[in-house]
Amino acid sequence: MEDIHQYLISVTAAAIVCAVAKSVSEEKTVAGSMVRLIAGIVMTVTVLSPVVSLSLEELPEFSAALNTGADTAVAEGKKMAEMEINTIITEQVRAYILDKATDLGADVDVEVLMPVDGSNQPEGVVLYGNVSPYAKSQLQRFIAEEFLIPKEDQQWIR
Repeated sequence: MEDIHQYLISVTAAAIVCAVAKSVSEEKTVAGSMVRLIAGIVMTVTVLSPVVSLSLEELPEFSAALNTGADTAVAEGKKMAEMEINTIITEQVRAYILDKATDLGADVDVEVLMPVDGSNQPEGVVLYGNVSPYAKSQLQRFIAEEFLIPKEDQQWIR
């Protein structure tokens, strides 16, 4: 994994150096053309250097390292996506409950509880505030029907 990290740093650094060299040279001059040619060669060598330096015996290890790195990156990406989806769901559920509470004249705050198993279905809510019995029953029914969170999983704190 460290090798891949170092490779990416090398490619990025080479790209920056080449971009700076190209930006300070005049495009329509012979010198500018030479700078662009040299920058292209530097980038090509930098990008291809790991492949050129490999021997046939090292190729399976190199391929396995790339696969392992890719698998790790995919797993991390999935985890980050699930966390982002849960954040969006939490914010939307909270907003809908707060809107319904406002319609009922209730002043509450809401905490949405998401399961740790990565599921996208909220497993409970905690509502903070003092509400009338009517507003509480209406909110409980709304939460149970709209978000499939039974009354047992709705905690009310004054």
